[in-house]
Amino acid sequence: MIPVYIISGFLGSGKTTLIQSLLNRTDVSKVAVIENDFGEVSFDAAVLKRQGVRLEELPSGCICCTLVGNFKESLRTVLKDGSAELIVIEPSGVAKLSDIKALCESAEFAGNIGPLVTVTVVDGSMAVMYAENFGEFFVDQLREGQVIVVNRTDDKEDERELRQLLQQENEKAQILFEIPENFDFASFASLASGIKTHGHLCTCGCGPDGHDHHCHEHEEHCHGHEHEEAPFQTLTVRVDTCRTEAEWEETLKRSLEAEPNILRVKGIVKVPSGYATVQYSGQHIDISGTVEADTVMTFIGTSLSEEDLRPLWSY
Repeated sequence: MIPVYIISGFLGSGKTTLIQSLLNRTDVSKVAVIENDFGEVSFDAAVLKRQGVRLEELPSGCICCTLVGNFKESLRTVLKDGSAELIVIEPSGVAKLSDIKALCESAEFAGNIGPLVTVTVVDGSMAVMYAENFGEFFVDQLREGQVIVVNRTDDKEDERELRQLLQQENEKAQILFEIPENFDFASFASLASGIKTHGHLCTCGCGPDGHDHHCHEHEEHCHGHEHEEAPFQTLTVRVDTCRTEAEWEETLKRSLEAEPNILRVKGIVKVPSGYATVQYSGQHIDISGTVEADTVMTFIGTSLSEEDLRPLWSY
C-alpha cells in the first residue's frame, strides 16, 4: 500500500508552496507528484521539477472531468513502476476534492492506496468571499479536507472568525493556522488518522460512498463536474516585451482594473535582468526573479475579455 496525499485548495491558496516545504523534508527520490493545472501553461510544475521530484504533469484541464482518463493513466503508471513510496496529487484550484478522492477510492486503486490523506489549503483573507461566490468548489474542498491549512490571516480575531466558518462546513477537520518547522507528510497522516469526511455523492445517483458501485467504471458519467458549465475560464497571453518589475506590476494592476473578475494570474515575463514570475491571487501580488525562461501569462476568472487583456501585455 502506498500513501497518497491530495493537496487541494482554491485558486492561489498556496498548494504548491506547501508541497515544496514538505518535499524539502522528504527524500524526493521516493516521491511521485501528479500535478494538474487548469490553464494551458503549468507554471507550478516547473517549480516542483526544480526539486528533482518525479512529476506526472496534466496541464490544460481538470482531472475530475476532462482529464479523468489521463489522471487514471498517470496513477496507474506510478503504481506499476513501483519506485515511489509516497504519491502527492495536486489538483487544479477549481477541482472538487470529493471527485478526486472518489477516483482514488475506486475499485481499481483502492487495494493499492493507503492511507489516503486529504489536505485543503485556504487563503484566509479570501475565504468568506470564495465561500459566498464559489461555494460549489470552495466548500466542497473544505468539507472533504481531513486537515485544513490556513494562510494569510492578520490576527487572532481573524483566526477565531475563520475557525467558526471552517467548522460550520467541516467540524471534524484538524485546522492549522501555523505549521511547525519539522512538519512532514507523516505528520499530516497522523493528524488525519481516524477523521472521516462527508463522503462523495455521485451525480449519477448511486448514493454517498458508493465506491464499489459500477458507476465508477464510467469515467465521464459518474463525475459530472464539467467546467464548460462552471463559471471559470482561462486566457493565455504570450508576452514578448521586456519591462522592469515595477512596470509589470503596473501592467498587472491595470489588468485587474480592466477585468475585476480575475481571480488568479500567474506567468513569466522578461525583465532587464532576465526573467521574473508574476503572480496574483486574493489581493496579493508577487513579482520575483526566476531561472525559468518563458514569456507567457495565464489569467483565470469569470467573464474575461481577451480583447481587454491582450493589449495591456503585448504592446
